[in-house]
Amino acid sequence: FTEDFTAKRLSAIFGEENVLTNIDVFKGNDKAGEVDVLVLFGELALVIQAKSKKLTIAARKGNSQKIQKDFKNAVQHAYDQALDCCKFIQLEDTVLKDSDGNIIHIPRQYKIVIPICVVSDHYPALANQCRQFLKFTVDKIIKQPFVTDVFFIDTMSEMLPSPLHVFDYLIKRSDYGSSIVLNH
Repeated sequence: FTEDFTAKRLSAIFGEENVLTNIDVFKGNDKAGEVDVLVLFGELALVIQAKSKKLTIAARKGNSQKIQKDFKNAVQHAYDQALDCCKFIQLEDTVLKDSDGNIIHIPRQYKIVIPICVVSDHYPALANQCRQFLKFTVDKIIKQPFVTDVFFIDTMSEMLPSPLHVFDYLIKRSDYGSSIVLNH
């Protein structure tokens, strides 16, 4: 649901032709990764990994070890996968295929690639946990990750109805994400 809903909402903004889903990435004959939703807009790209892992009851009750484990399973793994795919889409020697096995030809030169993790579960502590637990890397092209829930994707698609507004928001959020504390 999370992946389909995210793709549907972003297709309303970027157009269906610019939103690809279930993209398998191959290096040689080996599957190297999978992009749940890939949004391409000129020299800009969003690599989205959707996860439906939820907080366990123990984590919701405040068990810090369970919180860290749940965060790792729900967010860190999704980010790690998104980061790999952000790198793969820039490489000429990777092959991208849709769910039917058809090769997809995309540009390989980008000015900005933003990894995004979308979780299906709403929990207000997500932003704080990302600041505390998420281990990420950035470079000149790959921006700081954006981690959110499916409800924010819905809100963003209603409030920012153009591709340029969405990218402007996400780029600013990435650039200033460490300087501003936002709970949700």
